Amino acid sequence: MVVNAVTVVDPAADTEAHGFAEFRHTLADALTVEYEQILGRFGLQDHAPSLYSGRYFRSRLAHQVAGGDSQTLLDRCKALEMMHTATLVHDDVIDKAVLRRNLPTIAHLQGPDEALLIGNMIATRAITIVASASEPMTTDFLDAYDRVNTAQERELRYRGVLDKTEEQYYQICRGKTSAMLELAFLIGAAENGPDDGHEHLLLAIREVGIAFQVIDDVEDLVAWLEGAEIDRSKRAQFDIELGNYTLPVIVALDAASGDKTERSLDDVDKQTWLDAIETTFKVAFRHLETAEAEVDRARKKAETPLVVQRVDAWSKRVSDALHTKKLDSVVRDFMHDGEDDD
Repeated sequence: MVVNAVTVVDPAADTEAHGFAEFRHTLADALTVEYEQILGRFGLQDHAPSLYSGRYFRSRLAHQVAGGDSQTLLDRCKALEMMHTATLVHDDVIDKAVLRRNLPTIAHLQGPDEALLIGNMIATRAITIVASASEPMTTDFLDAYDRVNTAQERELRYRGVLDKTEEQYYQICRGKTSAMLELAFLIGAAENGPDDGHEHLLLAIREVGIAFQVIDDVEDLVAWLEGAEIDRSKRAQFDIELGNYTLPVIVALDAASGDKTERSLDDVDKQTWLDAIETTFKVAFRHLETAEAEVDRARKKAETPLVVQRVDAWSKRVSDALHTKKLDSVVRDFMHDGEDDD
């Protein structure tokens, strides 16, 4: 049950064991009401589960940083999830995605015009929630939403650009992935008061977000290289088919033989793909190491050490999950596919 006061819990413990499961259930119920009201205008109220059935990755972070439940935390997480959902609805329009979370996208069901309108209505409702009663975090929400949209514009601008740089790629990551994670931290941290150490924790979370995105992009590329139909939560073209050249593609193109001014994907051979993927995988873990260093810096300045411990526990949990993916073995299986047929 959600209460008005924050209840401090063991920061190193799994949030599921200390109330996140119940918090998530309450949050899902609140989101159901919001989505059914918006989608009902289009006769799509039965489609609400496709919008609230995500992993609640951001709200989990906010809840863990907060250290417990409050009505304010619930309202802010509801707005956070709705704002994130609005960006996904718009993203599906841009990418012409057919499925998300194993259900048809709104863009596929209703077409791009209504999908854009629904996304706008969800985002507007999110801002309305946080702006109520002179909510002090309204600016933080608007800043995060602006960062996501700016990153989306950059991604569109660089589509099909073969000389896209690593810095341009990171600009997109910092907006599309890290912005909402940083907002989640601010939501949780607000339950504990201001702290000079928060600057370093924000940087740590940004680095974790980048690592998360880099590995996701490696997975997407490996699946494309294998040419396999895999069970993906978002059924659309692969990034490389859309012209969204991610870090492993950038690294591969930089390493490809031939004139750099006339390079193409055809110039990248199998070994170059493998080297690029393994290099990128290592880059992701360097970002996780940078995140750990920022947490250590925060620990030296923090006035609220529990918040640092909670972010550290969250960061390590994400890092452990990313390490278990073991993409190197997947890639090597790809390298050996078809060798007997040569």
